[in-house]
Amino acid sequence: MTAFVLIPASAGYLVLAGPIVSLLLQHGAAVTRDAESITSILMFFSLGLFSFSAFQLFLRAFYSTQDSRTPALVNVASVALNTVVNLVLVGVMGVRGLALGHAVAYTFGAILLAMLLRRKLGGLAGGAVTGSLAKILPASVITASVAWGTSTLIARLLPGAGLGALALQVLTSVAAGLIVFLGIATAFHMEELALVRSSLSSRPSR
Repeated sequence: MTAFVLIPASAGYLVLAGPIVSLLLQHGAAVTRDAESITSILMFFSLGLFSFSAFQLFLRAFYSTQDSRTPALVNVASVALNTVVNLVLVGVMGVRGLALGHAVAYTFGAILLAMLLRRKLGGLAGGAVTGSLAKILPASVITASVAWGTSTLIARLLPGAGLGALALQVLTSVAAGLIVFLGIATAFHMEELALVRSSLSSRPSR
């Protein structure tokens, strides 16, 4: 479910980071150069979105087995790696390196926790996870391509038309990508779609 929701979202952030930042920030005190810098940062942060969420999920899995020592040690290792990578990347990429360092550290931490948890539990249903990722990853690429194509088309049709055009560009692109992803998920009978629907419908209303 985590991959089903966050991988296409990350792909969407990658291709729509520019329009999103322009819509939200490129007015008032923010200038074009600021928006471009924030766009790059958002793109690099999006690379670690799934890793960060998987990392948090694995931490809780260890806690549920009454093991707090292992996740604490992995956390220390991840923070240490993050610090080293940040120092290296900031010198090369500037502030964007902090975002990329965050993605690298949490990817390392998630992989390490998954390996340790697999050994602890005797397996993590690797075949089922691999099968799901084999569907989710290409579906996410198609989704991002549709979102990017929609965004590019609207930008060409409405060049320099202000906040209204930017809002239309972002919302239409997101909607197009979402429709395509849900269509693919339905066509390929992805069980994660049913799980997400079940999770949403089971939430108590307020």
